Amino acid sequence: MYKKIFYTLLVFVAAGLLTLQTGCKKDDYLLFNAPLRVQWKDTVTVNQTFASKKEAIVRDTVWLKANVMGGSVSEAKKVKIKQIKGVYYSYTYDKAGAVIDTIATEAPNQAIPGTHYVAFDSEEMQKLLVQKTVVTNNPKGVEINIPVIVLRDASLSENNYLLFIQLEQSEDFLPGESQKTTKIISISNRITKPSKWSMFEEWYFGKYTYVKHKFMNETLQTVIDNAWFSQPRGILIFYREKCRRALEEFNADPENIAKGIAPLKEDPDNPKSKPMTFPTYL
Repeated sequence: MYKKIFYTLLVFVAAGLLTLQTGCKKDDYLLFNAPLRVQWKDTVTVNQTFASKKEAIVRDTVWLKANVMGGSVSEAKKVKIKQIKGVYYSYTYDKAGAVIDTIATEAPNQAIPGTHYVAFDSEEMQKLLVQKTVVTNNPKGVEINIPVIVLRDASLSENNYLLFIQLEQSEDFLPGESQKTTKIISISNRITKPSKWSMFEEWYFGKYTYVKHKFMNETLQTVIDNAWFSQPRGILIFYREKCRRALEEFNADPENIAKGIAPLKEDPDNPKSKPMTFPTYL
């Protein structure tokens, strides 16, 4: 049995600084003249949902953070991104732990340009991909924001769609580290009950219903999920009261009453459904 050991060689170029009475000289020619490179700040999947947006909002912009490294520039530079086919890999190992088989599976429900997002080669996106930034010799690079415009399509109510984005070489930038050139956006318009809701049901938000969840998303303009429930008790009560007041205003609105949608019910499709309420406990 053989063990394969991989070593990563890090080469550091130190910039010397020589100070003279008549002036100074920076020995950092290589650093300042290195090609400009761009890579994602991280490769964590971004979950973007329209569930917290009002129905009238049919598009939204996701800002992806990236780092630019290399020489110093002040003029506008253009980033190039493209959609790639998403593939998941599974591996089979022998008793010694060596890979003996690899299976590639194409990811389901991949985003469609023009349907789930604005195509990257469109005139609109080409203008947005121009970066006006100043890059210095900071080893960590300079952070920039790269926009992706997602679209609200009816299909998002049934499934999440995945957009696999890869940074490509452009006239101005080279890709950075290979493991930091791909990013995934999960686009959806679905609401699912957070598992933590049950822990806060009686004292905080009352019985869970899809309508209440959607109302809270739209009122607070955020996504009510397990992470949201991790906030301090006082903050949760503050948001509950904000939703309760918004519900009172909705139910008192003459236009909503005339339309027959107020008072808002737990199940609007059921005439016998109870009105939606929030607890008042402190």
